[in-house]
Amino acid sequence: MTTGDGATDIQILDALNNSAPPLPSPGPVNADALAADLTAVEDLIDRADRVRSTVYNLGLTGVDFATVGRVRDRLTGPDTKTRLITKGEFDKEHQRGARERVRLEQERADLEKQDRDEERALRRGEMAWATGLGLPDGFTVPASYDVSHDGVLFVPAEGTPQRAAYAPLVPLRILVDPDGAQGVELAWRTGGRWIRRTVPKSTMKSGRRMVQALGDAGLPVIEADAKAAERWLAAVEAANEEVIPREPLARWLGWQPDGSFLPAADSPLPLEPKYPEQVPYIAAHHPAGSLEDWRRTIKLIEPFPAVRVVLAAGFAAAMLRVLRLDSFVLDVAGTSSRGKTTAARVGLSPWADPGEKSDGMHSWRTKLLAAEFRLNAVRGMPVPFDESQLVEDPSIVDTILYSVPRNHGQHRGGGWPSGLPWETIIISTGERPALSFTSSQGAAARVLSLRAAPMGDNSPENGRLAQEIVAGVTSNYGTAGPAFVERLRAELAADDAADRICARHQELAEQLAGTTGMSGRRAPMVAALALADRCICGWGIVPLEPLPMDTWRDLLVTDDAEDNRGEMALDLVREIVAAHPVGLWRPGVMYSEPNGGWIGRVLTVGDQDAVGLLPARLRAELDRHGVVLDAVVPAWRDAGHLVEEASYRPPYLPKKRSPVRRSGFTSSGRPSSPRRPSTARKATTSDDHRFSAPSLFRRRCICLPLFPPGAYPRLQPS
Repeated sequence: MTTGDGATDIQILDALNNSAPPLPSPGPVNADALAADLTAVEDLIDRADRVRSTVYNLGLTGVDFATVGRVRDRLTGPDTKTRLITKGEFDKEHQRGARERVRLEQERADLEKQDRDEERALRRGEMAWATGLGLPDGFTVPASYDVSHDGVLFVPAEGTPQRAAYAPLVPLRILVDPDGAQGVELAWRTGGRWIRRTVPKSTMKSGRRMVQALGDAGLPVIEADAKAAERWLAAVEAANEEVIPREPLARWLGWQPDGSFLPAADSPLPLEPKYPEQVPYIAAHHPAGSLEDWRRTIKLIEPFPAVRVVLAAGFAAAMLRVLRLDSFVLDVAGTSSRGKTTAARVGLSPWADPGEKSDGMHSWRTKLLAAEFRLNAVRGMPVPFDESQLVEDPSIVDTILYSVPRNHGQHRGGGWPSGLPWETIIISTGERPALSFTSSQGAAARVLSLRAAPMGDNSPENGRLAQEIVAGVTSNYGTAGPAFVERLRAELAADDAADRICARHQELAEQLAGTTGMSGRRAPMVAALALADRCICGWGIVPLEPLPMDTWRDLLVTDDAEDNRGEMALDLVREIVAAHPVGLWRPGVMYSEPNGGWIGRVLTVGDQDAVGLLPARLRAELDRHGVVLDAVVPAWRDAGHLVEEASYRPPYLPKKRSPVRRSGFTSSGRPSSPRRPSTARKATTSDDHRFSAPSLFRRRCICLPLFPPGAYPRLQPS
């Protein structure tokens, strides 16, 4: 038999059935006619031989027992004159024939097995069904299986063949991810071509789960045969354990644990994201166009330093690991149609498709877990978050700003993705600054705020340039980033290269430290962008000269009012006081409680006019504006905005004491019932009405000076 052209299963089975000599088959037997023929033989010796031979053939041909019984009764009759053979002799001869038939059947089975083994060995040697698959050298099919273009058959030593698959199905390689989890690349033939998919090892070991995971991809297995397919893959993997290659598997783009860098899927390592939600993000990272055409487009951004800052951030993401920096945010905020999204597209273009229909650009209109999936897909690449004003839940921005420098997401239980790691620079754009979504003072140290309009004024010429730039980077992308990393890795191959790069980064950070503690905390991040800008210009990645240090200072080092979250919160307090003048009680004058209730009182501490605000009311008002009172009180104290005395616990809250009668407060802490105007006392200039703060309230108050003195005349004591 030859199978060079790939014999089908039907041809195999036909060949197996025709490979051994056929067994004698029984013909029709008439007991009376048979007895008459034998009786007609006159020679007694010849008659006895023919009788024994006939009975032997009954056993050899496998005549049914009913017919054998009738023949036995006819030949072993009670009449000795007509009896042709005794019952004992009949049974002996019949059993001898039956035993011979069993021997012939076994011989036939052995011949069939031998032919089958030879056929499978020939097929395994030729592997005609595996043409174009690229099986590793030495790959063998287990002895109990047949593989052909028609599928995979399990051929047991006894019994009928069982189907495991309706087309060739084999494991090609074992893939091991950085956590040690194994995946298997399976290949099968459908529609005249080979399909490859990577699944977790646990999926391959469960036929039903494998059908569920790969059925839509054309897996040639039905659920009824899932167990057989599961056993086939286990058997072929075990038979080729030393042959099937084991290779590392990437789960993300960018820097890998072995020091390599993966700029796009399967280049150079195979990549299979851990979560299916990440597939479109990773698919956006691929090269298109040419590096030269991209450079010609980048030449157009030379007059726009803010766009160049964003471009530098796109490259600086790959240097975070070298510089030992945590992830951070570059926030590009400002009015509409000033090039914010254009700048973000430029920053992403070295690595991925920045087009509007691509999933490389991520929107702030997202959920927290989806944002973490996007960040988790990269290590050393930028991630743009576009249009912050579209965010549905402001707390998402606050949480991300807090989580980004920690380099991992939130920890969750219940089987949800937990602590997803990343290494990136977020390029955030929007009409609303990212810091406006948080009241945390520390958030300002994790965010670089770029307030300059990326594309300058909203002129027709700048609009035309923006369109040309977007057209260029959406046609040519994904080439500059790999070129930058290739040069960076070549530089790092030299001795002490990493230390020299870090030393240069430290020099830039000292030059960009600014004059405040907050700008000093942000200096390493600004220096990372400046260093990346010098690298891409010096290495010829972009056809531009590095930005001057003064430009970096003007754009990112100048103090921002939003850096001082305490002052921003104090502005809110000023607005609250100005909006509720009748809610403040003044000493010496009896007021009826306003409809909105009291928010505090005007008082004099020493020679300083102050406002005492009820903490619960102040906290509620600040909460309405997204500010946490307890988070800004330390900043107020440090700036000297609170009236304090050492005897207070805490110093900025008066103790609860019985009120002075003339203050007009009852023991419940609220002003006494209003009196008629004729009996109401007026405020005087007597020192009796200039009470010290601790004796004024039964409730605790936060006491702040009037800011500035005389700013609210209606609040001054009359």
